[in-house]
Amino acid sequence: MTEFCFSVKFHGFCDSLKISIEFPNKYIHQVQTFVHTLNKTCDPVGNQTIKGSKMTISVHYDPNKNLVIGSVTEKIDSKVIDALAAELLNILGKHGCQGFLNDLRKAKLDLSLVELYLIPEMLNAVGFPQSLKRALIVSSDSPDLEDYAFFETTSVNRGHRVKIFIDQDEAMNWLRR
Repeated sequence: MTEFCFSVKFHGFCDSLKISIEFPNKYIHQVQTFVHTLNKTCDPVGNQTIKGSKMTISVHYDPNKNLVIGSVTEKIDSKVIDALAAELLNILGKHGCQGFLNDLRKAKLDLSLVELYLIPEMLNAVGFPQSLKRALIVSSDSPDLEDYAFFETTSVNRGHRVKIFIDQDEAMNWLRR
């Protein structure tokens, strides 16, 4: 096992988050790649700063379904996660619903395994409700299916209610239960 420690600064959410993670040695290459990426995008004190980017996301509250409905139609990177989380927290604060249906069928993941692993921790740090049921709809032919499955497992293991779906009707049925 290899231990990896670092601080991350999430724009608009919190000052910084210190994270220490142990990885099986077989993932050391992904961790080294992630560290290299962090070093290229860090400020002088070593905190990663998430900056704005052009993105195509949509998040809105549907009062008929009492759900937040979202979609992403281009690459999903840390900036998109940051924007989605901020908007989702804003809508949840106004409406208090307990379900989020997010259509990712036209999206492409641009996150490493390490970044996927860190998302639940970042969401916890900013007060994201673990009780929120999040149904993520992905394309059956997505090259990212294994990464989405990894994200689901990582999130569930940290107490989040996340499930990946190919079929929108199945996702809606799960959210209604």
